[in-house]
Amino acid sequence: MLQHESPEGAEKALTTPDKIINEHQCRTITTLSRSTRWRLMQRQEFPAKVRISPNRTGWRLSQVLEWLHDREAVV
Repeated sequence: MLQHESPEGAEKALTTPDKIINEHQCRTITTLSRSTRWRLMQRQEFPAKVRISPNRTGWRLSQVLEWLHDREAVV
């Protein structure tokens, strides 16, 4: 849960569809460059992109946040 969310907000997040984030949002959340994320995806160590349309891709926010949580648990 994000720090500014209330428990009620967390419940709402569980019932709403997963948000797809773009390149800029993914970089902001992870602080990883595009090339670093690409290398991690090639090794299947970062969530795979989702194709939204023929010319657009993104990541599922829930998968990126789960990846961050798992990474913080290791450190």
